[in-house]
Amino acid sequence: MELEQRLIAAVSNAAKNRTAYVCYSGGIDSTLVLASCVRAGLPTVALLGVSASLATSEREDAHRIAREIGATVEEIETNEIESSGYRANAGDRCYYCKTSLYEKVHEIAATRVDSEVVFVGTHLDDLGEHRLHQIEQVEEFLRAHDVWPARARWHESVVRIEVPPTLFEKVVTDPLREDLRRACRKAGFKFVALDLGGLQSGSLSLPLAST
Repeated sequence: MELEQRLIAAVSNAAKNRTAYVCYSGGIDSTLVLASCVRAGLPTVALLGVSASLATSEREDAHRIAREIGATVEEIETNEIESSGYRANAGDRCYYCKTSLYEKVHEIAATRVDSEVVFVGTHLDDLGEHRLHQIEQVEEFLRAHDVWPARARWHESVVRIEVPPTLFEKVVTDPLREDLRRACRKAGFKFVALDLGGLQSGSLSLPLAST
């Protein structure tokens, strides 16, 4: 009971009375977040990703669960089946489903007002896999465009790019600059930063600011 109250309080503090949009699949993680938003007294909308990969029975169950919780459902068309990674069926299909939904949600959020907030429910282990895949996408882009050696460092919504100083001019010159920005946004980052310290071994553990 104490854990439940802590979760509800955390959701309430994060939302600050804004409408809560929950990335929702009908699974345990997203259902828990959805229920917490409703119990926190927030106006709550479940954003359900719908595509050819979603079975009719799963879609119906997701709607039923949301109704029982007391949340409105808004369906979002996703396109994970167009991803080669998803079609490869290598055991990480869940990642591509979630990424497709999150990308659509980001597009929607850009057109909405500040009176709304988006929630995502996931395991810490899943977050780790998501980080590793985000970094891989950026580093694959850099390698493919002869910006190498290089490293992409994960800082939540920011990706910090490390390259040798001799490659700085190449990275910040269009069209590569704009192509790199788009690749990083596609990978799920909001902001892209070039580290003026260059390529540094073990720099992920360094603080972003020193005192």
